[in-house]
Amino acid sequence: MPVFIENQPYELFYDFSSHIYEERCCLLAFDKSVIITQNVIDKQYIVSLNKLGLCTDTSFLSLGNGYNDLTEAVLNNISKIKSFLETSKHDGILFAFIPDQTMLVIAEMLGLQLIGSTLYCNFYRKQDLIKLSKTVNLPIISSQVVNETNISRLFKKGEENIIKADDTTSGTGVKSFSNQDDAINFLKTYNHDCIFYIQPKLNPQKEGSIQFVKTKQRVDIFICETMNENNSYFGFEYPFRISSSLVKQLNSYACNLYETLIEKMGFSYEMLGIDFIIADNNIFFHDLNPRKTAVNIVIKFVKGVIREFTAEKTEIISRYYNCHDLHNYTQIHNMIEEFNIPLLSIDGEGVFVCNPSFLQIGKIQVISVSNTNRAKEYLTCFEHKVLCI
Repeated sequence: MPVFIENQPYELFYDFSSHIYEERCCLLAFDKSVIITQNVIDKQYIVSLNKLGLCTDTSFLSLGNGYNDLTEAVLNNISKIKSFLETSKHDGILFAFIPDQTMLVIAEMLGLQLIGSTLYCNFYRKQDLIKLSKTVNLPIISSQVVNETNISRLFKKGEENIIKADDTTSGTGVKSFSNQDDAINFLKTYNHDCIFYIQPKLNPQKEGSIQFVKTKQRVDIFICETMNENNSYFGFEYPFRISSSLVKQLNSYACNLYETLIEKMGFSYEMLGIDFIIADNNIFFHDLNPRKTAVNIVIKFVKGVIREFTAEKTEIISRYYNCHDLHNYTQIHNMIEEFNIPLLSIDGEGVFVCNPSFLQIGKIQVISVSNTNRAKEYLTCFEHKVLCI
């Protein structure tokens, strides 16, 4: 019975509450679990998950609002959580979204073992990927440390320049500039202890992500196409329909990376992914994610739910949409049934709406799955009839 604390640090998203991400771990509650959140999770959402075999024997603890993020809520309620855990038959394992140093402290305070913290703390920065690329022979986009002193030399005038913070978790700290003065002002707004890199803005034909999906029996490699707008992720599709030669190269890089990090270096992990672009038919890696990602969570959810998941046959599409006219999960669930849109079942067909808390910021996440080449059809039907787009 693992314990889930799906922490999304407040400093990553100052413009809205970080608690909207806390319920994502429900998609992974296949076994007996303990889930700790700030807000109470929508009951209808739990019922929908129960029908898919998730959260059927799960203990929930809601700590309430009034905190910047879940980490702060947990730190202010350690005694309450300890008492709750004493009544739950958990197995001493803690899973977090970002298994950083703060979560490691929390794990020690609660007497739990945090999975993946050593891997995360060693490889969450841009400089870590640069070093790793030399060991594993990964092609990466050429990057150099940039600051107010050397930017005039490194900035390519007349072109788009990407400036990335050393820690770019969830796409924050990434900006594109064609004007050097704007880039300098951007650097001035940050603490001088922050490290930034400058790199050319490539025009990708495609963007993608390699995900290592771990189950009790094995580890599978999934190569997905990702959709990003203004450096912000909004969805993915599996399988990635690219040439067999590119797939072969990506699989080779993935195997080398896994062998180095997990088999040779011996790091434990819950989830792992690495993002790349394809430009001029060449592969360039740009972000290593030694933690949960939106892509990995969805794949593991679908793989665990449907009875006949096969890498060759199963299609998955995941999208974020704006939906300011929809107010709660029950309303959306009823509309899906009213318009006869297939709801995802263990047979592997249909759509599923997850993370109802996203509605608080006018967004919705929809997953469409099919073993009969109908995933796009289901999603299009949802777009037209439920979202009216």
